[in-house]
Amino acid sequence: MTRTAFNSALALPTIRSTCALARVLALVLAISGAGSAGADPHVASYYQSTVFETTPILRPNVRLRVRIYGEYDSNTQLFYDRKALDLLLGTLDLRRLRGDPKPAVHRERRRLAGALARLANGKRTRLSPTEARLLALYRGRESLLAGAARRIGTRTGWKNHFAKGLRRMARYRPYVEEVLLRNGVSTELVALAMTESLFNTEATSWAKAHGVWQFLAKTGVKYLHINQVVDERRDPIISTDAAARMLLEMKGFLKEWPLVITAYNCGPDRMLRAAKAVKSFDLGVVVRDWKPGRWMGNSRNYYASFLASLHVLKNLPRYFPDLELPEPLRFDNIALDAPARLSAVARRCDVPRKTLLALNPAFTKAAARSRLALPEGFVLRVPRGKAARCGGAATKLAARRGPAFSVVPVAEP
Repeated sequence: MTRTAFNSALALPTIRSTCALARVLALVLAISGAGSAGADPHVASYYQSTVFETTPILRPNVRLRVRIYGEYDSNTQLFYDRKALDLLLGTLDLRRLRGDPKPAVHRERRRLAGALARLANGKRTRLSPTEARLLALYRGRESLLAGAARRIGTRTGWKNHFAKGLRRMARYRPYVEEVLLRNGVSTELVALAMTESLFNTEATSWAKAHGVWQFLAKTGVKYLHINQVVDERRDPIISTDAAARMLLEMKGFLKEWPLVITAYNCGPDRMLRAAKAVKSFDLGVVVRDWKPGRWMGNSRNYYASFLASLHVLKNLPRYFPDLELPEPLRFDNIALDAPARLSAVARRCDVPRKTLLALNPAFTKAAARSRLALPEGFVLRVPRGKAARCGGAATKLAARRGPAFSVVPVAEP
């Protein structure tokens, strides 16, 4: 995606007569949804946080991602201006299409491009409904019409996917937020896990980053146990503790949270080189001045994605008024008093193996299939009230590290 630009207001378009103005306004008002497709008048005040700054250059980018995460699902194709990301040029309902949607998407893109080209060439009379809507959309920023026909970007919405992530996160959110607080960082960082993986413990990237916080193995081993029995990257609570410690380490030399959050995606060394190259720890300056070829578009837009996730999380009734979320998990921690395979533990505790796997997502496939015995002292979660039946030393809130597993103490939600 191209670099965003923060555009100041320009002069209003010259309309030769009040009648012409009335015709244009009538056409705009006649189009369903025209208001939601335009620039948001509150875009400057939407994405405020006491910890995470929203620089002006990023606001249009954040606005686009709020639409993607909270307003449109994957059955909707969005068309936007890549130079002014807050300008939503139109949408296409993919549910009405049969077969491959690509031809219809291309046709709609060409139709919008034609209308934008005519407006860029000065057409202001006898406007079609689409032309009138687009002219109103660019009001105050008419200079952007030049070249807009060649800058149409497309994305599908993710609202339905974001909703699935919210349901997954609800099972762990109280524990995750408590771990963040214990590490001295803002609970708003829970939005980073949504940005990384939509809170999917099974998420694996093309680079083999894994789990809710998307740790690479070479990075994860600095903070987590990754062995034949467990891969703690898959555990939302334990990996949150690791992510918080890693973020605080980066904060020590990157200084500003926008750079730290971006570095979580592209790497702290690269982010530090960028800051030194532009002689600023202001992400807005880095986005504006660092050479585009030096880092991928996903990294350049990453902080905006985080802010959009955070905004949606802080305004769930607005974006997901009917979403029902599951109750948080409730469990006890126990330490095994002897080596045992998972199937034996399940029988001993009178708990289905499937339940133990759900409560302990860090188990490797080998451990889950009971090919490997869990060592003595191994700490695992069991349903609340089952600790006494399992035997062993209950460590409900114990803060200690087992031989192959980390125990992150958490209070009951």
